[in-house]
Amino acid sequence: MANDYVFNDTLPVAPLKIAALESCKELAQKVNDHIINFRRNDIEVLKKRQENLQYRGYDADSYLLKCKCPRFGSGEAKAP
Repeated sequence: MANDYVFNDTLPVAPLKIAALESCKELAQKVNDHIINFRRNDIEVLKKRQENLQYRGYDADSYLLKCKCPRFGSGEAKAP
């Protein structure tokens, strides 16, 4: 990621989650792996996280949500 510096001085404002449908699971897994690697290996953030309680929950084993989007015969979808 060429613009990593953009994230160095910003706090996360909400928990990060990825809602990916079955058709894009492979891409979502790549994005998930990149975020995990980025958040666990950024040394400046690691230092800040130890000092600041606002970084609680910053690391996660996975950011992927379990989600489905069943379709009706009419083509409409339902997200449970």
